[in-house]
Amino acid sequence: MTLGRFLIFFVLGLVIAWVAQWTWLYWILALAAAWVIYRLIRR
Repeated sequence: MTLGRFLIFFVLGLVIAWVAQWTWLYWILALAAAWVIYRLIRR
């Protein structure tokens, strides 16, 4: 998955979590973002 595609899914996930009030989705998005940042730093 490219960084651009990840950002699109990340923003969509944030919107869905905000509209549906799903707090558990914020944790999943935070873990995914942390993993991507980790992979970018290690590169």
